[in-house]
Amino acid sequence: MAYSKEEIQAFKNEIVEHISNGSSLKNTLESNSHLPTRTTIYTWLNNTHDNYDKTFLNNYTRACEERADSIFDEVIDIADDSSSDTKTLEDGKEVLNGEFVARSRIRIDARKWVLGRMKPKKYGERIQHANDPENPLPTPATAVEVVFKDFSDEEE
Repeated sequence: MAYSKEEIQAFKNEIVEHISNGSSLKNTLESNSHLPTRTTIYTWLNNTHDNYDKTFLNNYTRACEERADSIFDEVIDIADDSSSDTKTLEDGKEVLNGEFVARSRIRIDARKWVLGRMKPKKYGERIQHANDPENPLPTPATAVEVVFKDFSDEEE
């Protein structure tokens, strides 16, 4: 189906908005059937293709960076959500809802893993390498030789 330039631009804007709000391209396309296919979108991003759009590539790249920050916000929201941490048994006793707590932990860990790959400098594990001029390893203290002089033989 052929789209007008205005429709294509509207699609691009909508895609960028969804991604910057934390959605993946896959989820954006699955939940918005009116949008073009993934293949079409990749042609807009591919600088060797006739439909390449540098502005869209820049906006898409920025949106992907913003998506990481949205995912970070989700981590905080999940960690702060204690609404289902306990459940009430038939006898009225409240107990820990281990399934909810475990699922929350998995959701947080999955997002942390993804964030570490999306923006490793901001969200990745800190690994310190030797000979890194921007982040040098601490220098161990130099051994100092201490010599004690015997003053017991000297006159007072």
